[in-house]
Amino acid sequence: MNVRIGIINSAREIEVDVEDEKAFVKSIEDALTGDGGLVWAESHGDRIGLVVAHIAYIQIEGDRERIVGL
Repeated sequence: MNVRIGIINSAREIEVDVEDEKAFVKSIEDALTGDGGLVWAESHGDRIGLVVAHIAYIQIEGDRERIVGL
């Protein structure tokens, strides 16, 4: 599942591949409601630390068929 994360005061997005969508959403929600200031995500084998206070939005792409051509 592809997830796009917007960062405050930045025109760029961070894209991560998430295998367990529910676990990822729960980790973000727990960090936002608790004292967790950092959430870890993986993207193409690399680990990315996200500072929760700087997250502007999170977009989770749904499963859909890719159409090639007309």
